[in-house]
Amino acid sequence: KAINKTNSITIKEGSNIIFIDKNLPNIEIQKIIDSAENGNTVEFLGDSYDSISLKIKGGLNLITNSGTQLNGLSKSPVLTINGDNINVSNFKINPNSQSGESDGILINNSNNVNIANNTIINILNSNLINDYNNGSTILPGTGIKVLNSANINLEKNIINSFESGIYNEYSSNISMKENEIRLNNYGIKYGFGSFNTTISNNNITNNYWTELGYEYCGPTVYGYTKWIESAVKRHKVNNLFFIARDGYTL
Repeated sequence: KAINKTNSITIKEGSNIIFIDKNLPNIEIQKIIDSAENGNTVEFLGDSYDSISLKIKGGLNLITNSGTQLNGLSKSPVLTINGDNINVSNFKINPNSQSGESDGILINNSNNVNIANNTIINILNSNLINDYNNGSTILPGTGIKVLNSANINLEKNIINSFESGIYNEYSSNISMKENEIRLNNYGIKYGFGSFNTTISNNNITNNYWTELGYEYCGPTVYGYTKWIESAVKRHKVNNLFFIARDGYTL
C-alpha cells in the first residue's frame, strides 16, 4: 500500500492507522491527535519524544511497537485522557517532577479506557533522593490518576517513584490487575466515592507508607476498632456516629 508523507505525519492509505514520525515536537503531535477520527490507531514511530503533555480525545488507540519513550513536560501530566473508548499501550512514560509535581496518566470524565503494558517512572529531583528514600519528603505526583470515570482497565503496567502508584476518586468499575507497583509512598490509594473496583494479582512492594501502614498502623487501627466494637456491644449502642473524617477510614 502507498505511503503518503508530510513534514509532520505519515498516513497509510486504505487503513485507519496514523503514524507519528520521529522527532516531532509536542505541538505537532497534538495537532495530529486532534485531527484523528474516531476509531483511528495512532502509532508512534520514534524512540523518544521530549516535553510531552498531550490531551487524548475519545475513540483513539495509542500504541507503539518500538517501546517509545514519552518524556513529560514539568508540572503537567504526560497524557490527559478525557473521552470514551481509548487505549494506551506499550509506552515508556516519564513524568518530569524535577521542579514540581507531575502525573503519568490522568484519566478524567472518561468511560471504557484501557491502559496496558506501559512503564511509568517518575523523573525526580536528584537533590532530594535521600529524603524520598527515608520518607522525610513525600514523593511527587501520581502514576495513573482516575477521576470521575467508569469502566477503566489498568493491566500489566510498571509504576515507580510516585506519591501514589494508582489513585482513584469518584469512579466505578475499575480493574487493576497484574501491575507492578514499586518504590512509591502508596501503592494503590482511594479517595472518596469509588466503588466496584477489582484488584488482583498485582505486585505491590517497597511502597514506603503502604509498608508502614501494614506493619504498624494496621494493627493499631484494628485493635482500636475491635475495642469500639466491644464497647458498643457492651453498652447496647444501636447507632454510632463519627464526627471527624477519620471515621470514614474506620
